Amino acid sequence: MNSITVDPVKYPIGRFSKPIAYDAPSVTKSIESLEALPSKLLAFVQNFSDADWEKHYRPGSWTIRQILNHLVDANVNNYIRFKFALTEESPAIKPYLEDLWSMLPDAAQGDVQPALNLLVAIHAKWVQSLKLMTEEDFRRDFFHPQQ
Repeated sequence: MNSITVDPVKYPIGRFSKPIAYDAPSVTKSIESLEALPSKLLAFVQNFSDADWEKHYRPGSWTIRQILNHLVDANVNNYIRFKFALTEESPAIKPYLEDLWSMLPDAAQGDVQPALNLLVAIHAKWVQSLKLMTEEDFRRDFFHPQQ
């Protein structure tokens, strides 16, 4: 068996590994994780200075400000993908150019407070939707043209 070496600096928690199957306890755990993320993040960054937002976690990486904005952008896109999957039959979803989004002025230089506010709001809305989904809803899908 070949093992692929993963750069721990670039991927500190490793690459995403898709679960083989989804069951109720794992779905509940994932929803709880989504629900907890905003408060954990807010607690972590509450004493950040302007200089802290400009730090890089590794040479050549995005700044912490860009990572926050990427997290918000990714979660907004994922929330919308859920909505499409719940209302359309196997919709094709639109990928976005994450690297280019991270270079936009709001992500690279903007005030972080709107991003933090949006993260809190989108997670509250997303978790609410997930908790109200039926078993049938969880069987719905979407098509990602790049994956």
